[in-house]
Amino acid sequence: MHYPIVYQKEKYDCGPACICMICEFYQSNTDLVTVCRIAGLSEKGTSIWDMQRTLRILGFQTASIKMNNFISDYNFEIPLIAVISKSAGNNHYVVIYKRLKNGLIIGDPDKGLIKMKITEFLKEFIGYLIIPQK
Repeated sequence: MHYPIVYQKEKYDCGPACICMICEFYQSNTDLVTVCRIAGLSEKGTSIWDMQRTLRILGFQTASIKMNNFISDYNFEIPLIAVISKSAGNNHYVVIYKRLKNGLIIGDPDKGLIKMKITEFLKEFIGYLIIPQK
């Protein structure tokens, strides 16, 4: 399976980069500049609300949920956008493409395509998911 990667251009455009990955996954390509404009990107980044609004404009249905222990107990559709905590307490968006037996395949707009153990992911996951559906 193909897992698209779109790298962020600035430290605060990880959200729009994740939206571009979702679009490419569903073969509905768009570019980062356009998504940043639609999302109303600022130096503070993109809110979950703006992420959902942008996905809807691009033709997706979306929901967002807050979960404490999402991997162990939740049967989810893939791909999802998750909010994690990075160094210095900054939030960061990543795309979860696939759940493996003990890990995840993640599209990180800062690091690229990575495999991460679920236990490691849960250390960074702050509990918010955006669920886009085409």
